[in-house]
Amino acid sequence: MTIVEGRRPVQRRGIERRNSILDAAARQLLQHGLPINLTAVAERAAVPIGSLYQYFPSHAALIVGLAERHLRTVGGEIVDRLVDPDGGAGAPDEIERSLRTYLAVADDELQVAIMRAIRADDALRALDRSDTRANARRLADAFSTADDGTGGSRIPATRLELVIDLAGETILLLADREPADRAALVDEFVDLVTP
Repeated sequence: MTIVEGRRPVQRRGIERRNSILDAAARQLLQHGLPINLTAVAERAAVPIGSLYQYFPSHAALIVGLAERHLRTVGGEIVDRLVDPDGGAGAPDEIERSLRTYLAVADDELQVAIMRAIRADDALRALDRSDTRANARRLADAFSTADDGTGGSRIPATRLELVIDLAGETILLLADREPADRAALVDEFVDLVTP
């Protein structure tokens, strides 16, 4: 399935309008699930429906926009924290903190709803898979250049990809558990995947 992309603004006003539409779509998704009513999104964002279609020409394009923002803000920010500005690995204790931060997404109903929407669509799963591979490669490169006295930890990208995938599935599992049970499960997962 080919998803036609809409306009990608570069000026502040256009970026704000696009973000306003995504915010409204996120609220709509959280309250009503899929499919998202585009007219309701336009009303909620206080933009004409024609403007919405300029940025998101279809329902699928809007969902892709939400997924891309989710992947960038959730996974991308965590990877940024783990990779120092010179391209090497950050502090070793940052790995556990970052993993716990990622697993805490289970407490964010909106992010969980977006993750479930991604899992429900082939094109979005492909986007997620591509993002996971890119993040795993970036982390593997950073860890392989880490100055730990042994020439780096040389963690294969495939192992990191598996950890990222397992963490994503664990988030969905945690979201379905009682909050009181989550902490112990997070501790177990972190112990399982960290050195």
